[in-house]
Amino acid sequence: MVSDKIKALLSMKGKKYNELATLFGISPQAMRNKFVRGSFSADELIMIADFLNCQLAFEVDNEQKIFLTTEDIRKSKLSINSGNDSATLDPADQPRQ
Repeated sequence: MVSDKIKALLSMKGKKYNELATLFGISPQAMRNKFVRGSFSADELIMIADFLNCQLAFEVDNEQKIFLTTEDIRKSKLSINSGNDSATLDPADQPRQ
């Protein structure tokens, strides 16, 4: 479950879930509920990776990786707000090895 992996990362980095609650601007109880449900959005996972100084990536055939960063959060929100297709890849989003 994704919650277990986030907990393990928090532990490895010496962080507490209460710190995530502060980052997300929610109460510790609301954060506990997110962990119980495992209900983290893609944007939240990117924020967690950034907070923990980790990288969130899709790995393709053990050869290519596509990293998701906080820049992707801003791009998707800008695309939605401007009415553009958010699925369009920017040249900077090309797979990196």
